[in-house]
Amino acid sequence: MRGEELRAYLRQSLPEYMVPAWYVRLERLPLTENGKVDRKALPAPEGEGFAVRGYEAPEGKIETIIAGIWADVLKVERVGRRDDFFSLGGRSLLALQVIARLRQGLNVEIDDSRCIRTPDT
Repeated sequence: MRGEELRAYLRQSLPEYMVPAWYVRLERLPLTENGKVDRKALPAPEGEGFAVRGYEAPEGKIETIIAGIWADVLKVERVGRRDDFFSLGGRSLLALQVIARLRQGLNVEIDDSRCIRTPDT
């Protein structure tokens, strides 16, 4: 099953914020000597593991700056103008990092209370 097919299947029973943005098929999880998941040994997603969606490059200076900040904070290669922060792996603490970087890089004030998404929003 490809990434987008799996996403469509999971959307039938999970809220959007719980649907992973990428997948890696493994025969078994790599474990540490203590029997815990060895996160450092997990492979990076490639090819069909990503949810497929048309990429639209950022337009203009501000979108390009914001996309660059998102890419850096989320540790992804590129961010398109229609990408969703939370689908790319974002979460509340990373959103606060983005807000701080936007304040610094663009010299703007942002209301952080509107940027934190909860399961009900």
